[in-house]
Amino acid sequence: MEEVSSFIKSVCNVENPDVYDGCRSYVKFTPDEDQDWTNVQLANYISSELRTHLGADVENIQDTVINDKVVVMFTYKGFSGEVWERYNSKGHHCWGVSV
Repeated sequence: MEEVSSFIKSVCNVENPDVYDGCRSYVKFTPDEDQDWTNVQLANYISSELRTHLGADVENIQDTVINDKVVVMFTYKGFSGEVWERYNSKGHHCWGVSV
């Protein structure tokens, strides 16, 4: 999640958020072998990591389930963002992030 937070910081480093078009990225990660979290545990983990790495500038953290996937929504320095877990049939795991 440190790489996700670094991406969010770099994207939000603009002077005028009102004219920003947004950006999306996927950050690969390797899950722990015994990581079988519930939606609530995953939402709590993402929220905690955002607070840890983005500090007091991250606000309005909320989570929802869309198509059986947890999506954590937040604001950071005037930007709206989302983070979710994504994986494909080849076994690649990614954090999806949109700002």
